Amino acid sequence: MAPELALSEDAARERFAWVIEPQKSDGGESKIFYAERYGGIGMGSHGGGARCGYDGEKFQLKGIGPNPLVGVIDADSLKQSNGELTLASALYEMVWSRILQQCLPYGVNACLAVLALPDSVISGQSRALLVRELLIRPAHFERAAAFRHPRPSPIAERSQDVRRVAAMCNHLAPILQATYSLDTVKAAQVVPAGLCQFACRQAHQLAFAQSHFLYHSLSSSNFSVDGKWLDFTATSPLNPAGIFSAQGMDSAWLSLWDQDSIIVDVLYSLVMHYSKYQHLSDATKQHWIEKIITTFKDELHQASALYLLQMAGVPAPIAKKIAAEAVSIDWAHALIEVLKILPVYLCTDEQELISLVDLTFSATARADWPKSFIQQEAVQRYLQFRVQVWQLILMTAQALDISEHHLRIGMTLSAIKRTQKPDYFSYHGMMNEIETTLKQHEDYATDRWQLLTHSLRQCCDALVESGVFYMTYEAGLDVVCWQEDGYRLIYHIENYDFSVEYDKRRVSISRSQLNKMSNSYPFLNSCLDFYRHHRAEQYMNGEVG
Repeated sequence: MAPELALSEDAARERFAWVIEPQKSDGGESKIFYAERYGGIGMGSHGGGARCGYDGEKFQLKGIGPNPLVGVIDADSLKQSNGELTLASALYEMVWSRILQQCLPYGVNACLAVLALPDSVISGQSRALLVRELLIRPAHFERAAAFRHPRPSPIAERSQDVRRVAAMCNHLAPILQATYSLDTVKAAQVVPAGLCQFACRQAHQLAFAQSHFLYHSLSSSNFSVDGKWLDFTATSPLNPAGIFSAQGMDSAWLSLWDQDSIIVDVLYSLVMHYSKYQHLSDATKQHWIEKIITTFKDELHQASALYLLQMAGVPAPIAKKIAAEAVSIDWAHALIEVLKILPVYLCTDEQELISLVDLTFSATARADWPKSFIQQEAVQRYLQFRVQVWQLILMTAQALDISEHHLRIGMTLSAIKRTQKPDYFSYHGMMNEIETTLKQHEDYATDRWQLLTHSLRQCCDALVESGVFYMTYEAGLDVVCWQEDGYRLIYHIENYDFSVEYDKRRVSISRSQLNKMSNSYPFLNSCLDFYRHHRAEQYMNGEVG
């Protein structure tokens, strides 16, 4: 499966179908790949990417087998020591790579191909290789201080790691200069200016992910210096209503709202390593740290307001105009504090008393919340700021000549779509879709390097289409209400009507005709059922005038 790779399947197999054998053999073909050394927090005892191989030109294989950077591990980590990647995990990562490449503000390190391999002789599980481009990560500028090789080896010597980081720090300024087009910046200011740009990009990446409750295990090795994210085998969309029913998700929910501290640590570490090996003064180091971290936090506050406003239904043109306002930032901060405690009130066997959509600007939002919830200080603060932000939204819409009534319908449809994602839109749900398809086509590896079957492509394409639908914030005043099998239903706030788009065609539909058009466009039945279930059908079919 190579949706992004400009090679034929035969050429991809010939170039990338290589693995590290468990035991060395004297005969047979061989090819040289290079291990990727890096450090940082979260590396454990490894010396870098322990299951990846770089082809020396452009591409990296993930799942190639245990390379020389595998460190000493404990029994709990034993299953990760074989350097392999299961086929289901590779497909899951490919799916999220394709979704987030279209949705994240600064994109991802795209997964270019997945090659299915014969089952592992070590674990007995399915196995695959994932192909991607090699990118420079912040972790390349950090020490792998805890690297412990299983056997005495020069590769694990401290002096080698020190020389590696010192050499990388020599290249940081030109890398940042090229990445962020800093040719006009004074040489002495290139590094802090570049790291400020990097910090701003990470602020937007994180704020976007948080607005969708998307947990990505952040570390200095899971994003690149140009801001792209990578490594999605554990990326998890979280549903606050099901946090306590999924193992480990309660801790992930709390960690989601604290991930800014990880980025702060990465920024701090980059400055510390650079200043050490470039022999900067303590005063310069401290000044850079304060400037870069302040830049990140300020940008994160505005980015959080921008994306949470859109999650709550506000169209992007309005959200962009008001996100920097103090009341919008206060509203976003208050909402995050409410979201931290929300699962306690959503995860109950009793009749639903509060829904996530009730925290948005949807016309269907209810105010009859449990007394124990509404008395929370965080909730009180949120309600106070929500009233003020709503007035700001209306003032901005009026200035843009947008009808309040038309806007309210669009915001209602948008907020419901954002907050009522289906149960399968989760780590376990998406993995189950992939694994079920794999079980139905267990002959995928009859050819040693056979690429993925048509059914697997269909499964992954459907997951990508669904993910892009739920996670894309539209740039203008149109709301994509539904997307299925290449068809899209769009509500146009300015025109107060709908259209169906397919095969580069657009058919306009008035709101009063929408129900009648389901015979011509069967996908509308699923759409109407979805909004009917969430008490919003009247906002689509013309009953709300």
